[in-house]
Amino acid sequence: MDNHASLFRFPRSLLDRLSSQSTTTTILTATTASTALFTAWVISDYRAWKALGTGGTPPTPQGYWRMTKLRLIRAFSFDSLRDASKLREDGPSYLNIWLPNRSKSRPKSQSRTMPQRQVPAKLDETVKQRLHALPKKFCKENPTLLKLDLSNVEGKSSDAIYALPNLPNRHPSATDRILKDEIAHAHHAENSLHVWLSQADARKVVESGWGERFPLSAMGMLHPGLTFVYAPRSMEDVDIIEDIIKAGIAYVTGERI
Repeated sequence: MDNHASLFRFPRSLLDRLSSQSTTTTILTATTASTALFTAWVISDYRAWKALGTGGTPPTPQGYWRMTKLRLIRAFSFDSLRDASKLREDGPSYLNIWLPNRSKSRPKSQSRTMPQRQVPAKLDETVKQRLHALPKKFCKENPTLLKLDLSNVEGKSSDAIYALPNLPNRHPSATDRILKDEIAHAHHAENSLHVWLSQADARKVVESGWGERFPLSAMGMLHPGLTFVYAPRSMEDVDIIEDIIKAGIAYVTGERI
């Protein structure tokens, strides 16, 4: 009986070893395939990020990694940038008009924290030209308050409106170590804007559907009034955007125009 048992123990031992080797091979194959797929996704996502325009972030792997970390933090924050309740209602307000609710639904946002962009929509060329001429127009008409320069926030990829330094009537709360004197700029890729507003005006813009909060502002890294304003769809929309920019200029410079 012992001899027979010995004969059966060897094949079973061999089978166990073969089974163990097969399991190890399967795990290694799955790990290799997963790593390859993840690497391919990262490369594709990095290229898409650069193609979108990286704003003021250096278009490097290091810059991409920094923005990806912020993207992950935002993904798990459950804080909607379209929620205006995080902005103060009190305080200074400079909007010259009663802001009407924006018609139809909000545009879709790109699934990134930075740069903050919306999904592009077709826009009449005359509307686009008027929109992107606004920084030059405001600065030319108000040389004692404003100057035109390339946007530091956007990595010098577009024109921006700046307040002149040391203006005597500047609101005390209009200070930020990153924004400094930059008030507004537009994005050529999809015609949206960023405008620095008072919190009360930023709240009105978000509540009425004309924009949303800035991700880094929501994270406490920038002034809470920096607001993403949606691209216009018509000349009437540009009229509204002009008034929003005027409110930003009045807040930062302390002078209504």
